[in-house]
Amino acid sequence: MDENNNPNVGGTPETNNTPEGQSYQNPNDNITPQQDPYQQYQQYQQGNQQQYNNNYQYDPNAGMDTTPMELKDWIITLILLMIPCVNIVFMIMWAVGKTGNINRKNYAKAYIIIFLVQIVLAILFSAIFGAAFSTILSGSYY
Repeated sequence: MDENNNPNVGGTPETNNTPEGQSYQNPNDNITPQQDPYQQYQQYQQGNQQQYNNNYQYDPNAGMDTTPMELKDWIITLILLMIPCVNIVFMIMWAVGKTGNINRKNYAKAYIIIFLVQIVLAILFSAIFGAAFSTILSGSYY
């Protein structure tokens, strides 16, 4: 032990266990009082990168079926989309669902995006042509 009550300065590094049961070495255990502060910082950063960069991986497609859809699946999908009101429910369900086929999910997202673009364009065209026709029909010409 040194004067700061640190048992590891100048001695062997202490190994600790994480809650997951993995062992890691505290990056500060290898720092000796004689080292340059920049070297201490580099050792600390390297220790933290090793400790935190290897455990977490995010898979956005977890739980999704990634196999290609067969012809019969596409036929069933298209028949369901022909039914009024049911098609909207199924499209939303497929687009935001956490399970199911990834191909159908992407198709549903694309379908919804195209549908929303069509609605915006329909509103714009009706506003433009509606204003033009109201001007013509109001008798503002001689």
